Amino acid sequence: MRHPRRARNIALGIFIFGLIALPGAVLIPDHSIPTAWHTALFIAGLMSLLLGGAFALHQHLDMRAHERLLRGEGLVARWRIDPLAWQAFLGLNRQASAEQGALANQLRLVKEAPPEGIEIIVAQDGVLVGGDFQPVPFRGTPRVENVSRLRNDQSACIELNLFYPAVRYTPTRLALRFPIPVGAEDLAAKLVAHYQASELATRGKPGIAFRKPKLFRNISLIIALLCAASFVGGLLLKDNRELGDLPLFMAVIGAVAGIGAVLLLLIVQIKLTLDRKAEG
Repeated sequence: MRHPRRARNIALGIFIFGLIALPGAVLIPDHSIPTAWHTALFIAGLMSLLLGGAFALHQHLDMRAHERLLRGEGLVARWRIDPLAWQAFLGLNRQASAEQGALANQLRLVKEAPPEGIEIIVAQDGVLVGGDFQPVPFRGTPRVENVSRLRNDQSACIELNLFYPAVRYTPTRLALRFPIPVGAEDLAAKLVAHYQASELATRGKPGIAFRKPKLFRNISLIIALLCAASFVGGLLLKDNRELGDLPLFMAVIGAVAGIGAVLLLLIVQIKLTLDRKAEG
């Protein structure tokens, strides 16, 4: 992630578009524009509002972490890799990536380092390699599952196995490899100890919905009831011509969001039931 602030601003722009488009779709008089355009504007506004808002919040948190790192807050270590050492690291990374079962390195690796070399900063919030910031919080997402030191005759690096609970709707594991100076035993030991402590702090930590299942069950129940009310209201108002397509939107959103809320409610309720059986 080279520019977390830029990514945040783009997502914020999408959110603002949704903030304008969604009310606009509701307020535009019926039949003043083609129905297909009206529906498309409503859907685009709703999706932009939800997805843009969520992504903007996520990127804002990454941007704050990046800024804390640049200010030196939570600093673990910093060093510089010269161009020759960087080329040696690229070879080590290719070697590690070619092994069977190896995880992809999510770091964006430049082919050539500048004459002054590449600075690497490791802090509590993440890792900065040149201009590429990768958020790796001590506690949080992504979670460090394993840390190891890789080396050959010419280079050495730290490899982190990171677990992302939900990327494109499925859990994902990626690697983060960054070079350290050859022979820097104290630095390597310090970094390994830091990430081992992070791994121990988050090992077996359940998702937030399972850490407070009763709270999430109640929230899911409230959302499901609101969605049911929206769905029923849409059906009851479908013959009211003055409302245009609003009843249809109410019914569709209520049905789709309600199904998601009910599924979450069932999952959390199963968790609570299993916990009660284990206790009793």
